[in-house]
Amino acid sequence: MGERLEGRNGQVWRLFLEGHTQEAIAERFGISQQRVSQIIDEVRESIPEVARVAAALLDLERLDLLMTGMMPPALAGDAKATAAVLRILERRAKALGTDPSEPLELVLDARMDVVGQLVADALAAAMDALPGLSQEQRIAALSKAQELLFREGQDGVV
Repeated sequence: MGERLEGRNGQVWRLFLEGHTQEAIAERFGISQQRVSQIIDEVRESIPEVARVAAALLDLERLDLLMTGMMPPALAGDAKATAAVLRILERRAKALGTDPSEPLELVLDARMDVVGQLVADALAAAMDALPGLSQEQRIAALSKAQELLFREGQDGVV
């Protein structure tokens, strides 16, 4: 691992550990972000597994200590503390591999699809329970419900 931490690669690794973004490191050295990522991966892969696990556990302990100090002011409404807590939680989730792989918008879209199907199924069941409705009346009722749901969805209510 020694040669991987010499020269520019060592400087890239230290800046990364200090929390600098890959983009900022790339700009500083006049290289691409992809090259910075490659250097970080090379250094990371050169670290023995036992040392990587120990470092990860130490990092988690540090994050837990930070969380302990930041949580009371965050719960009291301190905006800066709340932002710090969110960053700590994101970092912890990333370290544990529990950060979401899909953007939240995709997850919400999928959720809306499920809710929409549930509404449609419930409405169909209600229509089936009403005896004597003609096909035309059923279509009119479903069209009205769809119109209402669509309008509410556009207004951000649903």
